[in-house]
Order: sequence, then C-alpha cells, then structure tokens
Amino acid sequence: AFTIAFYLRKPNPGKMFLVGKRDSCGLGNHFDSFLSDTTPGTPRFELANPGDSWTAGGAFLPDNQWRHYVMVRNGSNARVYTDGDDGLNVGSIGTLNFSAIAAPFGISVSPCLQSDPRARFFKGEIDELRIYNRALTAAEALALASGEGVVSSGSVAVAPAEVGMGGQFVVSVPASAVPPAPTTPMCS
Repeated sequence: AFTIAFYLRKPNPGKMFLVGKRDSCGLGNHFDSFLSDTTPGTPRFELANPGDSWTAGGAFLPDNQWRHYVMVRNGSNARVYTDGDDGLNVGSIGTLNFSAIAAPFGISVSPCLQSDPRARFFKGEIDELRIYNRALTAAEALALASGEGVVSSGSVAVAPAEVGMGGQFVVSVPASAVPPAPTTPMCS
C-alpha cells in the first residue's frame, strides 16, 4: 500500500511529466503521473508491472489554479482523489514491485521524455509533495486537501523545497505492510 499526494498548478495545457519512479519507457514496474495531451488539463496516474497496467485521471486542472491530488493504492485497488472528493475508483492492478525500480522518485524526469515527441518537462508548480508507505483513508485525503491537518503517520518522505523541476530525491517505499523508519529525502 502507498499514497502519493501533491498540490498542482500549471500555466498551460500539454503533456508534461509530474512525479514518477520509472527506469524505462514501456511496460514494467513503474509509477508515473503526468498531464495528459489527449485530455488536456487532466492529470493522469499510471501504475504498471510487467504483465498489467492501468492509467486513470484526476479532475480537470484549469490553467493557473491550484488543485490537490491524492493517488492511493491499497492492495490491488487504487483510487484518485481531487481536492478531497469521494475518490474515483480507478480499478485494480496486481503486484507492483517498487524495489525492482532502480530510479529514484523524481519530478519531471520520466525516461519517456526522450521517446515521446509530445512530452515535455513540467512547467508549473508542485507543492506539498508527500509519499506514504500506507493507504490514506478518504478522511485523510480530505484533511490534506483542506489543510485541516497534516497526516504524518506512515509518511516516508516529503520532497524538500530545494528539489526543482527535473530534480530527484531518494526514497524507499517498501511493498511490505511493515512500515520502515521515516527517511530523510536526499537531492541528487
């Protein structure tokens, strides 16, 4: 189980990579989030393993406005929350092995930038990026979006402010249910 949450604001439409953990462009174990060019202004979340993948979108993101997105994976089910809404159940996927992915989590660093001529680096702002080694509840997703409380239990990493576009930070999100001790993100 894991959760990735962040606020997002973009200046204009187009396919732009956001936060991801991926070694190569193609099927295989990976997580990617990006702004879609087929449904402009819509963030997409993609999880894949060697035999299965799914992609689902969050709610439309108008230009120059902030929205909060939370992608929760619990077992084989996943859900995307936008601004703490009820959550769009985006389906299921089998095992996702993060430890098999050598690349660290990064901001706008997908290897697909080199192979997809429509893709480009993210031009916008990402704020309060959080990665949890557990599935947040709907109430916790709402608390993050509304600013009513900081959900810290199970927080593995919060990207430091100095990580800019194209920056990478190292974090380990284990597949096991046993939470590790919190780690400090490191820029590289």
